[in-house]
Amino acid sequence: MKNQIMLEAEQIQEELTKWRRELHQIPEIGLNLPKTVAFVTKKLDEMNIEYTVYEESSNIVACIGQGDTCYMIRGDMDALPIEEKTDRGYRSMNPGRMHACGHDGHAAWLIGAAKLLSLTREEWGGCIKFVFQPGEEIGKGADILIGEDKVLEDPPVDMAFAAHGW
Repeated sequence: MKNQIMLEAEQIQEELTKWRRELHQIPEIGLNLPKTVAFVTKKLDEMNIEYTVYEESSNIVACIGQGDTCYMIRGDMDALPIEEKTDRGYRSMNPGRMHACGHDGHAAWLIGAAKLLSLTREEWGGCIKFVFQPGEEIGKGADILIGEDKVLEDPPVDMAFAAHGW
């Protein structure tokens, strides 16, 4: 028998696909991702999830819950300087830029995780930080995330999870 969170995840599968396709159309490169940030923060606003946007880096850190333990889930959201050559209805609208590495999917599943975990926040203890990171493809995102934006602090992160690939 499936647990409740798996059932809820199946219920938002179409929504996740829609979000990924919308993000796929607006790929941005590097650390300045205004359209991507606007998309992600709009979804977080709709879910009443508090967040901080670090203007210099476009990092977004959303937090739900509170307590002695803090978990962090990180996903990338930047694109590559590649021309997309496809006729899909959701192809890149930014010439010379494409989500060829799956970061549109990373951002979509991270929004989905925030949605599911915010719905069940009474069932688990601690704080969860959702970190939407730009600049992975240029090798600068994590350094800024940890060094300048200090996302591993306040509250300090006890355990972090991330994924790469698609």
